[in-house]
Amino acid sequence: MSIGIVGAGRAGASLAVALQKANYDVFVHSRERKTLPVSFALTSGNRIPWLEKVDVVSLAVPDAKIPDLAERLAATAQLNERHVVLHLSGALDEGALTALGPSG
Repeated sequence: MSIGIVGAGRAGASLAVALQKANYDVFVHSRERKTLPVSFALTSGNRIPWLEKVDVVSLAVPDAKIPDLAERLAATAQLNERHVVLHLSGALDEGALTALGPSG
């Protein structure tokens, strides 16, 4: 199984390290180029090139940015019903991902 994490801050990087230690294929994306403590397939910029390759997409961005990111992901048309998309917010529910509903 391959897992993509959007957000390379503390939460995203920590999750990536744990998943990599558990032998998952991990991809990480950040708006800006960053240096992470472990070697990942790190991408940066506005386009997320690995979306179609992964099974799970985890949104590790600030809570307020989750609905906007879900809308941007939906607009790419790269996600479909085979993808599982989740967010790391403890304060928001699945409603933050409403924009992804049409993709399955």
